[in-house]
Amino acid sequence: MENSDNHCDYQLPTSFKSSRQFRTRKKPDRFIEKIDITVKKLFNKQIEISNNNYELPNPNDMFSENTWSIDDLQKTKIKLNEIKNTLSDYNPAKWRNHTRKMNIAEHIRWRLKEDINPELFTQAWCKFYEIASTFPLIPEEVNHTKQLKTIHLCEAPGAFVTSLNHWLKTNVPYIKWNWRATTLNPYYEGNSLCSMINDDRFILHTLDCWYFGTDYTGDIMNIKNLDMLIDLEKDNSDKIMLITADGSVDCMDMPGEQEAIVSHLHFCEVVTALHLLSTNGTLLLKIFTFFECQTISLMYFLTCCFKKIIIKKPATSKPGNSEIYLICLSFRGREEIKSYLNILKKYHETGITSAMIRKNDIPHSFIEQIIECANYFKSFQCEEILNNMKLFETTNNNDFYLKRLKSAVANYYIENFKLRKLPHDMEIVGAKILNQSYSTLYNKLSHDSYNERQKKINMTALERFSILQQKVEVSIVYDNYSFQFTNKYVKLQLSVGRSYLKIKNSKFCESKIFNCYDSAIEIANSLKLDWFYPDKNSTTMFITNNRIPNYLLFQYNLVFDNYDTVKKIYDMIVRLEDHQTLVLIGYSLLTQFNVGILYFLSRTFKNVTMHVLDDLGCIITLENYCTQNSIIKNLEDILEALNIAKNNDQDIISVIPITTLCADEIYQMVIDINHSIIKDFIMYIGRSILE
Repeated sequence: MENSDNHCDYQLPTSFKSSRQFRTRKKPDRFIEKIDITVKKLFNKQIEISNNNYELPNPNDMFSENTWSIDDLQKTKIKLNEIKNTLSDYNPAKWRNHTRKMNIAEHIRWRLKEDINPELFTQAWCKFYEIASTFPLIPEEVNHTKQLKTIHLCEAPGAFVTSLNHWLKTNVPYIKWNWRATTLNPYYEGNSLCSMINDDRFILHTLDCWYFGTDYTGDIMNIKNLDMLIDLEKDNSDKIMLITADGSVDCMDMPGEQEAIVSHLHFCEVVTALHLLSTNGTLLLKIFTFFECQTISLMYFLTCCFKKIIIKKPATSKPGNSEIYLICLSFRGREEIKSYLNILKKYHETGITSAMIRKNDIPHSFIEQIIECANYFKSFQCEEILNNMKLFETTNNNDFYLKRLKSAVANYYIENFKLRKLPHDMEIVGAKILNQSYSTLYNKLSHDSYNERQKKINMTALERFSILQQKVEVSIVYDNYSFQFTNKYVKLQLSVGRSYLKIKNSKFCESKIFNCYDSAIEIANSLKLDWFYPDKNSTTMFITNNRIPNYLLFQYNLVFDNYDTVKKIYDMIVRLEDHQTLVLIGYSLLTQFNVGILYFLSRTFKNVTMHVLDDLGCIITLENYCTQNSIIKNLEDILEALNIAKNNDQDIISVIPITTLCADEIYQMVIDINHSIIKDFIMYIGRSILE
């Protein structure tokens, strides 16, 4: 194993070396030297794994032994967790704010935002650009073919893609590039908020490049989704020369077992990559620690599959976390591992309960390298955590030194990686468009410390509901939202996917508000409340007082029956007479399916209004019916498709493209209405509890 210093020529930024003050005084010279050393250390957290003619074991011997462990690595894990556990009482928001201020790479993002304004700019963008500028991720043969195909696994929100585009346009603009990405589908309401990144600003504009699988979930751990992706790429003549895998799993409730929790996902990412990558291609894989046998086995397997493996902690990666990247260069080719691929696929979906590789089949010299690597990266992480803890309550920080150091790090990044602003016509979507489309729909759900979250587990339902009421801070919309009927033709476009029992996210509601709705229903059910929303008595009074002849009643909850919804609407529409009015009470606007159906209905009425009433939720009034056979035919086609899907354990997820729904003027109206409904619903549950 060797430290890969040769990849970077570390020089202190010229702006620091040329300072007159620093040239004429000895003390500042030492100051500069200290900065120089710190910058070099920051950008050089990397180790290369030496391949001592390692060979893969007999395929038949894989997955044949119980899981095993390495004592030295388990001791390192214990030491790291002891230090991480001291953070259990820290408020995550305050701790993040403190560590951000102490992070010497913090100014990189600020400087890039000000000077470069990258497209879809995130921490991931910075990490990828740093790695791409340090290592030969793009194989040499691409320079000759001038063709590049890349696959990006677990890619949401898409910053690796935009970062790669920036790097390619800056360094090799003559290369013709096309890409495909996968991620948990933010438009599939069966995916939970805690399992995915629902920031779809970039995805919405590049949907044709995203693969969500046969079940519409985007889950690459589903074997059918893997098989379909392999088949799609078989029909493509372009060689896949780079695959990135940046996946992770929420480990907030078990931070000490992060590696074990994400190990199955990492296995699936590797299996997917090995089935797709072309000979001499590159794999960039995010992992965390490597204390357990599954990660060690996976790393050994990759070491045998690639000519060079480098483990890198980017300077722009948060220094206090366990995140590192495997840069796997020069793939030996699928023919070399042909006999292993089918064996790996057997465990793709089910997961691994035994050891991937027997302990004795891994050379001792490789284990020694892994132990050294584990201690190397653990030392950086522990040093950062302990230093941040020491300074958490301290106000006497050396602000002058920290400010100069942050500036030096930012200068180094921009100058050495040759960053420059990209013309708008070279961007994929455009930074301006993505910045304007940013929405509060995307936010983190947890702001409590680990110990605070553990205490909430033992709270009573009433205590949890009291906290819930404080979280929902939205104004209830009592004004009417209305929109006029238009003759704009909307083509029926059905998306079929895995059926789900309950809705777990919504494109038409802010994440934290939806989470409150979910929690309120769970609390109401745990208290065994006999609740109906819209309230039965309020519904009867509303219909009677307003003398409404044509209406449909629905119920708000997280369980949806799309067939029942469409059947009720269809049966009403076919007997409705021209110029009559239809009122929908309790019709949910949380799913793209329901919003799509309303979109179709709006074309056959002259005017549609939506407003929220206490204990009733949203009242949707469709006025002045105008018979359109095309709409009736659409509803019949949807019912038929729902029946076919149900026979295959599937469901119709949407009837109109999400891009159409989000671009229409009613999109923001629906979001506002949903927020109001949820606020009113929680107030309704609160009154029910008190009664």
